[in-house]
Amino acid sequence: MNISIWNSRMWVLIATLLIMATGSRQAAQAQHPVRWTKAVGPSSRQALAAEFRAPVRIFPRSARIRDHKRVIRTCVDYARAKKKGWEAADRYEGVSESIYIDQCQTLALVLAAKPSRTSYVKNFKLDEAALDLLPPSLAYVEGPDAAGEAERQGLSWKKLVPGLKIKEKSANSITVLEPGLEDDTARIDLEIKAFGDFNDDGVEDILLSWEAHTESDGKLQGSALLVLTRLTPDGRFKTVELDDAEIERAMTRASQAGTTRPAKTLPPKVDKGEVK
Repeated sequence: MNISIWNSRMWVLIATLLIMATGSRQAAQAQHPVRWTKAVGPSSRQALAAEFRAPVRIFPRSARIRDHKRVIRTCVDYARAKKKGWEAADRYEGVSESIYIDQCQTLALVLAAKPSRTSYVKNFKLDEAALDLLPPSLAYVEGPDAAGEAERQGLSWKKLVPGLKIKEKSANSITVLEPGLEDDTARIDLEIKAFGDFNDDGVEDILLSWEAHTESDGKLQGSALLVLTRLTPDGRFKTVELDDAEIERAMTRASQAGTTRPAKTLPPKVDKGEVK
């Protein structure tokens, strides 16, 4: 066989194998795309970024928080105010801020999330069985110290608080009654926001909103966004810690997304003497 022909065929074969290997590697790197519920926002990332710059959905409008005299209308405004050190002045502002946190931080974290190589949460649902899988960090009554120790021991939320009862549930949310408060019961509202890799380890996580109320009067006692994950198909969930700096970076990136305006295109010059 002509050596030059053999070399040409060999290079074609090598190129083909490299292309196949690259495609397989890319598929392995991103088998599970970032996905979010309709409650978070539109289905495209571009529309989600636009949502970050739109007015925060809050009712009544008078409940909007203020940075001095300036009304904080959008998530971009909220991110800017937090970066300057803004804090809620009282309980009323704190309740209003929880709505901003739920919308703005959720959008920012979803936009910052990456596709996952591996998932052990793909078919997870909030139901009765989930109480045996969810981490004790979701508990309100027992407090953070007891919940932290229970999580280190590998216990579930239901193992820490055996009296948990489901009050309501829907496709992506669940309301759980947690006994133990003096003369009252805690009501924990959980809602799945999104699935994605939120801590850059290649494993799919769940972004979950958590709210605690007293059942008797419905007063908000606390709220947070939590990232949960698990590393085996049958394992219990654990909490992924996201520090304030990570959230601030995500908020900053979301604020900057789409702010660069495209260059204006001028109409072509036409010679006045040209006959059309």
